[in-house]
Amino acid sequence: MSTTVQFDFSVGQPAGARLPRVALADVFELGRDNGEERLAVGGIVVNLQVRGGGTPTRVQVKPGAFLIRLRTPEGQLLMKRVYVEPGDDTALVFLPKQLVEKPERQRKAIQESVVPHSAVPNAILDGFEEKKPTVPREWWSALPMPKAEEPITIANLPGFHASDLVQPKHDFVGIARLQAEPRRELPSPESPSDSVTAKLVGEIAAVQGAKLHGNKESPFARWKTPLRNRHLVGDKSQEGKGSRYFSLSYRAEDKLSPIQVACVPGRWEKRDGKLADVYADYYERVIGNTLARSLRVEVDDPDLGGLLDFLQQGDLSGSIRMLNNATELLYNKWANPYASAAAGYVLVQVGDWPGAHENWRQWILNLAYRYSSLPDGAILFTTMLLQSSADSLKNLTYEHGGKNPFRNALSAALEAVRRGPPLFRHGLKMMVTNLAILEGEAKHRAKDEQTYRKLEAASRYVRELSLRVDPNQPFCVFDV
Repeated sequence: MSTTVQFDFSVGQPAGARLPRVALADVFELGRDNGEERLAVGGIVVNLQVRGGGTPTRVQVKPGAFLIRLRTPEGQLLMKRVYVEPGDDTALVFLPKQLVEKPERQRKAIQESVVPHSAVPNAILDGFEEKKPTVPREWWSALPMPKAEEPITIANLPGFHASDLVQPKHDFVGIARLQAEPRRELPSPESPSDSVTAKLVGEIAAVQGAKLHGNKESPFARWKTPLRNRHLVGDKSQEGKGSRYFSLSYRAEDKLSPIQVACVPGRWEKRDGKLADVYADYYERVIGNTLARSLRVEVDDPDLGGLLDFLQQGDLSGSIRMLNNATELLYNKWANPYASAAAGYVLVQVGDWPGAHENWRQWILNLAYRYSSLPDGAILFTTMLLQSSADSLKNLTYEHGGKNPFRNALSAALEAVRRGPPLFRHGLKMMVTNLAILEGEAKHRAKDEQTYRKLEAASRYVRELSLRVDPNQPFCVFDV
């Protein structure tokens, strides 16, 4: 049996008001604790004139708890939770309640009894907002970017209701999650003045404002699953193969002003198979003679501590146990390619060591080739090609033959730059070194001017990233 979803448009409306013709609905699937939401179906045009002979809008869903947000052309925002019971027909049918005439005294009583839904997030919500609707932070979800002539980047990011998400007590600072596609081309040698800010995250496909927790001094946001603008979440094996994820720090007192952008993992799976919390918070950072509020990224995974210490300090005090752990993480890249990349930095730094698995170099190549939106794998394999002898690489299996971009260090380095900034800051240092080596070789080779200019443009781009990056943490966080 289908589940009927009814919205009462008479709340707060003047007597005799007419029912809107259509509305736009988003359906979010709620987690077990009703605290996490995932866009199940978005942008549904709901027919509200069904009592005049129209057909009710119907949406197929699976059984479970859902949050429905519905906005009318006049600006009304109505929300409701529903539970769909298992059965033969698991669908939502939108059927608005008919507006009725109410005495003036009754209408005022209803208006005064409406409680803002942000104050009672666990209740069944069926409220409204007049004029400019305030978007409750705990329910604000993925907003696909509007189509435009130019790709949407952080240099021309729309406001996405940012002013509704921030609070004065946090100095109008907020955190948003971005989903972006890697850039399609290398930095152009002909355009040395290309904006690094515009190219930093690639083309943005979706934005989600993050709920801020914490006190006035230390606000933070956290999540477990990646932002997606698609109806299907996808398998965990697709992490690192399509979209990239970022966390944007911004201020929105008068207008949207990006401050920093951080490279963040999507879905971080721990050794026990559970998902780790990803945090983006603020800390006091010394810049010159001043203190600034800066973004910091952390992952709540006990097994990650030693790896992150290495990526921050470059110190391999981690013994054989750390190397064995890194080898295991590198092999299990399908479960967590982000942790696999962190492990790869340790293994490439050490090289061959007693007890090393004979196939670890092949695993680095697989990480670089198969996880095409993760720059770190391409950086690691470039470094390995430049550091290793030909004998140690002769038995590697290159998928798709000559089309594999990791046949040589030059194509691997350029592919790493095309993918954008790495997740880990240690990879940025490796990129600078790799490009400097290749640029020096190309400069002294005759008839290689085009290659040299490509490498020069790539080096310029990476050097500017290095000037913007926060040196106090292992993940890449850039000033914009």
